[in-house]
Amino acid sequence: MKFETIGNATLIVSENNIPLIASDIWLDDDFPYFGSWSLSHKVPAKQKELIEKTKYIFISHFHPDHLNIFSLRKCKKATILIAQHYGSRVEKDLRNMGFNVIALPSRKWISIGKRTRIILFNNEVQDSAMLIEITDNIGQKSLILNLNDSGGIGFEKEVASIASNYKNVFYLQL
Repeated sequence: MKFETIGNATLIVSENNIPLIASDIWLDDDFPYFGSWSLSHKVPAKQKELIEKTKYIFISHFHPDHLNIFSLRKCKKATILIAQHYGSRVEKDLRNMGFNVIALPSRKWISIGKRTRIILFNNEVQDSAMLIEITDNIGQKSLILNLNDSGGIGFEKEVASIASNYKNVFYLQL
């Protein structure tokens, strides 16, 4: 099990040296917000390759530095995971663009690998967070809290309660 963070909000989790899930991908040659904002550093070629080969891509919310269509187009084989939100507009739009999308319910653990499972939390401001449980070769479980821009609004206490059950917790937030 391995994870690494890159750039604005990107997280890559690999299982058996194979990229399993990446979050909020934004590759440095793709400029959101009409070119008014860019990454401060280039994404290394090795990480770009992992992102492009990942099985799943989680999108936390629908701002273009997290849902970057130009970057997503480089990952057409990946399944996009989003939290269920009112109206499902983004889910429908992504499907119409040819992406495979799964809208996951909030607060339900889902296995995505042999030693990896996730749980999403959504909130009323159309934002979400992902908790990733990874199990190492000796069976020890660790938790990655990928709160991104959500700040845990609406689910802070629940996430803290879950995290208290793990010896190793990695907290990622804006």
